[in-house]
Amino acid sequence: MTGSVPQRTSGENDAGVGFPTIALLLTTVVTSAVLFGAWSLVNIGADLPPERYKSVVLGLLVSAVGHIVGTLVGALLAALRVDGAAKIGNTNSTMTAYLATMVVRFLCTPVLAVSLYFALPAEPKALLIGVAASYLVILVADSAILFTAMRASTRGSAGSRSTPLA
Repeated sequence: MTGSVPQRTSGENDAGVGFPTIALLLTTVVTSAVLFGAWSLVNIGADLPPERYKSVVLGLLVSAVGHIVGTLVGALLAALRVDGAAKIGNTNSTMTAYLATMVVRFLCTPVLAVSLYFALPAEPKALLIGVAASYLVILVADSAILFTAMRASTRGSAGSRSTPLA
């Protein structure tokens, strides 16, 4: 039993295989915290007006919320089982979850930003800079996690397909 790893069979619960929900949420939170620190240093160094700083931070929060909502929607879709989705690796539902995550992020973030722009007093340029910059940075960080998980998921399903039946 030394060094043995239990192998997953196609009859086990494969829902959500390959979708790194926790890693994506942690990446979003950590990247948002780093960006908040960077914006705070820019605020200290450039002596920005308080309204501008609040608008940029509001944009950062909007972007983080959009990414979190997208990740949760993707996790929900990855967990759903459709007829025939219990194939080894559950690749179809995982790919659908990846696509849904990106689409929801892309749609949710601007809708939240525009809604908050009209609901709260915010400088439009600072809000736009905060949303756009943080959206792109978080997207790059999350995409690295998604692509790594996608590669591992397709390697795992390809490897288990080629094993002979015992």
